[in-house]
Amino acid sequence: MNNYLFIFCFVIASSSVAYAQTTLQEALRTVRELRAQMQQKDEYETTKEFEARQSRIQGKLDILFRAVYPSIFNGTIGAYDADNETYPLTIGSVSEQFLLKIPRTAARSMEKETMSKLKASGNFYIEPDGQVYAASPLSVSIGSTVYHTLWEKPKIRILRTHVLVHESKETILTDPSKEKIYDLAFTPDGHKLASSSNHNTVILWDVSSAQPLRTLSHEPSSAYSVAFSPDGRFLAVGRDRSLTLWNPTVGQQLRDFNAENSKITSLDFAPTGYLLALGQYDVLLIWDLTTPTNPHGSRIKNPGGGLPADIHSVSFSKNQKTIAVAEGNSIALYTVPGLKGLKTQTFSNSTYIKTKFSPDGKYLSIAVNEILTSDIRIWDASNLQELVSFSAHPAAVTSFCYLHEPGFLATASFVYRTGMYQNQPSWEVTFWDIKKGTELRRMYGGNATPAVNVASSPTEGYLAVAIGNIIDLHEVTVIQHSAD
Repeated sequence: MNNYLFIFCFVIASSSVAYAQTTLQEALRTVRELRAQMQQKDEYETTKEFEARQSRIQGKLDILFRAVYPSIFNGTIGAYDADNETYPLTIGSVSEQFLLKIPRTAARSMEKETMSKLKASGNFYIEPDGQVYAASPLSVSIGSTVYHTLWEKPKIRILRTHVLVHESKETILTDPSKEKIYDLAFTPDGHKLASSSNHNTVILWDVSSAQPLRTLSHEPSSAYSVAFSPDGRFLAVGRDRSLTLWNPTVGQQLRDFNAENSKITSLDFAPTGYLLALGQYDVLLIWDLTTPTNPHGSRIKNPGGGLPADIHSVSFSKNQKTIAVAEGNSIALYTVPGLKGLKTQTFSNSTYIKTKFSPDGKYLSIAVNEILTSDIRIWDASNLQELVSFSAHPAAVTSFCYLHEPGFLATASFVYRTGMYQNQPSWEVTFWDIKKGTELRRMYGGNATPAVNVASSPTEGYLAVAIGNIIDLHEVTVIQHSAD
């Protein structure tokens, strides 16, 4: 699949991207020119300079192709390439390689030899992640026989994508590719988004305009984790051995608090907003912020009960009676208050796990990561019994979140792909029906880093996907429910 379908006039200014759409034919021609530039080494360039220039052009393409509005066009596809899952798709006088999504039932009913002879024409639409779908049943011919089978509406539609660039003063004039987003969080009303990075900064974004509101800087350590209080009055930022509490409305730093001797890898506010859970290396802290300037609370050493490890996630239940803690390859659940142990489970083959209660209070989802695969386990939050489990990605789940509409989950992963992204580090985001454990759709792209994060707006249909220092802010809608 060729994801580089559209090109845009763009301006990068103060951590944001502005763009204007052009025609598909112009886009493809411009992309080809940029690709050619990537392959041509100047005789005076060193290998290091050439690779740096390639990286800059690749980064520009990756930013631009995702800033796409859906577009419907008429085209003709030719013989199917089963190895790379691509069709040569002709649009007017321009031909490019695209991935056309095929219903699995239709794909199973065709042999590779038959599919290699397939011809089809019809209307297609492209979404902001670069995937192409049939917009209506295609007229498919194999020899003299005509079929109308290769048509599938995705259950999750990407309506629009904004592209945000997280840049700090340390990297904007040197190498923006060194900026890595560690965490994302939406305000409870869904109107703002916070992104934290390895260069000491947290940027607050206005979701509707996709523009930065302010940058919260703090020396000298990275901002590993962020969380908003349920009323939106406080923004907690987890750093190395300290926590910073901000007033996000005016950008005022309220106070710094000393924590344990390790970085704060995870944060979660209780639904009331008075309790804040902090996950560090082998330590769970729960602070009472009734008096924000002088918090007090509880501490549990080695909450997972296994070998000491980073706590990758902490999560309060909706009724605030339970907290889930993922330490290393173990999950532990405790009562709140009192921190009495309810259940501990170790996943022996796992490298590490993540866990999170659903906003509606029905589910506890657990990402179990092994070396070459990852599973999602869905537990009933009321009795902590497993309801369903399913394989998620061919690599670890780096992040996951619940969509704004109950019953749906998005998982992110960093993988090495075959086919188009062969031997390239790639990002992958998959949408799931929680009750059935079935995949609804999958989107992916290249030029990724291991820190791939996702966050969903609690009230609006927005999904933020962070890859490196780029945030894809997708407008998402569920158009086909699991019962359909």
